[in-house]
Amino acid sequence: AYFDDKGFGSVEEDQGLAELSYYPSASHGISLTGKIRSFSNDTDLMAYRAFTETSLTQKISGAASFEKDSIDTARGILARIEYYRSRAYINSQLTKAVSASFRYSHDQYDDHNRRDDASILLLRRFRKENPEFFGGCAYRWGDSKFDAPEYYTPQELSSVEAHFKMVSKIANLDFVQYNAIGYGTETGTSGLTYSSTSTFSYKVTAGLEIFSEIDFSGTPSYRSTEFTAGLEYRF
Repeated sequence: AYFDDKGFGSVEEDQGLAELSYYPSASHGISLTGKIRSFSNDTDLMAYRAFTETSLTQKISGAASFEKDSIDTARGILARIEYYRSRAYINSQLTKAVSASFRYSHDQYDDHNRRDDASILLLRRFRKENPEFFGGCAYRWGDSKFDAPEYYTPQELSSVEAHFKMVSKIANLDFVQYNAIGYGTETGTSGLTYSSTSTFSYKVTAGLEIFSEIDFSGTPSYRSTEFTAGLEYRF
């Protein structure tokens, strides 16, 4: 279970999620998630997500998820619009140090709006010792059709990015810092794209962890922040 706080300009979203996972092995599993959300002082209880992942070969793994949720900004932009989100990704370990990944997501709204995002990433590990360092490059593409672009941007995004990652382990604390910076174009504008994600995980005792994540991201016309904190127990 965990708590999630997001800020999109002047719109705030808070949600609590409970997740049940079953993994018969480290590379095969399925999870189900239920959600209680407060979005612009409105509460939505009818939300869920299903996720599964598996190893396709010794060097290639994949995952897919399906999610149902709804939007209500309570500001007249949208009111109780349901959407369905499908996601998939494939990871490939090309060599011991180089990996590649492809990710795709599609959102379909019941008012006929939609959104598609895709990215391809090459990442190389430059240091095996603690802390580990990675570097790489990516191409990201996005296309969307919305009647309310003041909330749903970015639209028609295309960007080339440089990626940097550090993984550090100190006693029971794991820390991951991931940064991406690039140049992108959107409808009518172009400029800097960026994202920065910091993740902490502290092992309290066997099976019990406290974790948190803070994320900043932006494109030439879009800025967002997200903070997640929670408690996880595996048994």
